[in-house]
Amino acid sequence: MRRWQLAIALGAAALSACTVLPKPGFPPRQEREVWVDYDSMEGPVEVPASRRGLTVTHLSTEPQQVRERFVGEQRFLVTDAPTLQLRCRYRVDQPTDAQGRPQPYPTPAQLFPGATRIRTTWLDGAPVPAPEQE
Repeated sequence: MRRWQLAIALGAAALSACTVLPKPGFPPRQEREVWVDYDSMEGPVEVPASRRGLTVTHLSTEPQQVRERFVGEQRFLVTDAPTLQLRCRYRVDQPTDAQGRPQPYPTPAQLFPGATRIRTTWLDGAPVPAPEQE
């Protein structure tokens, strides 16, 4: 008889542990493809690198003769060419503050500082905003 009581107690404990699971699904996120132009190369260009909350799934350059340099979580591209064009696909989770409240997504202009032109396509079905320029 004691085996049944133990089994019932263990079953109840296992079921109660399941009630603390997080909500199913993924956090809100944006997926974008951007084309970025740098018209004058005056040193290294900072570009996004994958980190917590940001996943870079594709990065290609023209010209292709580009060197990469990493400083902490920052990624820099260096080239001897006078101009640089990038194509990048990335996914970014919606940032939250310390209390878990949603914060604004980083803009492509924030992820590609110093860019001359940025053209954006949303890959997640969100409305396409006007092209960004700096």
